[in-house]
Amino acid sequence: MISKRTILEIAELKEQGFSIRCIARQLQLNRETVARYLAGETPKRTTINKTSKLDPYREMIAEMVASCPDINAPVVLQRISSKGFNGEITIVRGCIR
Repeated sequence: MISKRTILEIAELKEQGFSIRCIARQLQLNRETVARYLAGETPKRTTINKTSKLDPYREMIAEMVASCPDINAPVVLQRISSKGFNGEITIVRGCIR
């Protein structure tokens, strides 16, 4: 993936009349890459949605925090561990924050 600045440079050089080959050589890119960006085709980044070990317990944690705003992460961890949670305290602290 190239930077937005490089994409703008490609467009600017093309407007100045440079060929694709010359732009590619000047910016040290592949000619096909330059042609793709000039055609308006930008590659899309794929996002991966990971599920958390904590997801099944978020509603329970929200209820605990709502009923007692001063609740500590070790207490929450102890309560959800009895329900089957097998994660560490760091993820619980992040959720409570």
